[in-house]
Amino acid sequence: MSEQPPSRQPPGEQPPETTPALRLGVVVLAAGAGRRFGGAKLVARLEGRPVLQHVLDAVVAFGPAATIVVLSPSSAATDALEAATIWRDETRTRNLAPERGLSSSVQTGLAVARAAAPALDGVFMVLGDQPRLSPTVLRALAAAAAHDPGSSSADRPSVSIIVPRYAEGGGANPALLLRAAWPLVDELSGDTGMARLIRDRPDLVRELPVTSTRQTSWPLSRYADDMTALLLFLHITAAIIAFGPSYTIPLTARMAAQEPEHRNFLARMNLMISTRITLPLGISMGITGVLLIMVAHIPVTLWLQVAIVLYLGLLAYSYFVQIPLSRRILAEMSKPRGPLPAVGSATAAAGSPSASAPAMAGAGSPSAAAPAGPPPEVAAMIRRNKLGGQMMGVVTLVIVALMVWKPTL
Repeated sequence: MSEQPPSRQPPGEQPPETTPALRLGVVVLAAGAGRRFGGAKLVARLEGRPVLQHVLDAVVAFGPAATIVVLSPSSAATDALEAATIWRDETRTRNLAPERGLSSSVQTGLAVARAAAPALDGVFMVLGDQPRLSPTVLRALAAAAAHDPGSSSADRPSVSIIVPRYAEGGGANPALLLRAAWPLVDELSGDTGMARLIRDRPDLVRELPVTSTRQTSWPLSRYADDMTALLLFLHITAAIIAFGPSYTIPLTARMAAQEPEHRNFLARMNLMISTRITLPLGISMGITGVLLIMVAHIPVTLWLQVAIVLYLGLLAYSYFVQIPLSRRILAEMSKPRGPLPAVGSATAAAGSPSASAPAMAGAGSPSAAAPAGPPPEVAAMIRRNKLGGQMMGVVTLVIVALMVWKPTL
């Protein structure tokens, strides 16, 4: 390992807002090559600053007793990262065996921290590619450790690792390792870092609920942001095109009531919109939604699970019930029955909040008497069709509400 002294001090630096009761250090793991990103991940600029700079700024705001930054062996990429970063009093060290995975950086950083500040009570393990790291989360974990520094009982061994639990889900980062957990770091191997230790030793781990935004690595791919934007564009555009025409149905239904000779055309048009636009684009929204979850790492929380189940139920009801019923109504109304009734909407557009079934109108042409209503069996199908459309509209509004408000269920 080789250590380097601090260099530049940024202008206008604010002092830390609070000092933790325990002496805590921070190890920033920044030795990864970022291969999935395409290289140079930590030097990539986000909101005008390198990704690593966001992390270091959050650490400075927290105010640790010591900060260790573990970098990869000397290379052009490492030199570029150091040149692009504003350093304060961080101690920089090198992981001389990065091929051993993230665990080697954890071990390297902890060894340097213990040597640099022997009186530390604990060390945070922070990932260098999580620019949304919050000083508030660090303070909350530090306060939890200060109030309960490794208490134990007969049925609860000493807690020596404290991690956040985010309401939105996500990884347990950053992790606070109290001194009692340090010997376990020597047993780590591979590229999982602290994850395996946290998983295998739940008796040593305390999860602290926090309200801050979950921490995720930024991003897995250099093009992840562009792909997320494209998928979101396709997702929203499909929703507008699929369900937009449905809101015109009440207007066209009133027009058909006044001009009953056009009611079959309206019925065919609504059925075509349902089968060729609404349903196919509704299916495509499911595909783009799944891809958004994968690319943007959206946690599948309970509210999202409920929305997905409602969405699948909506598609199934539309395909197996509503559209076949609309076809039957159109076939019955197309049969010659003498004077034909005027109708409003022949079908309920699948998934439409305002979808309605064929409805009879009370007026015919100016020179004709008011036609009789549809046969009783057709009228019953119309009522079922209309009720189904209204039910689907309510479900659609529930899904939209879940997507907008994201309630904690």
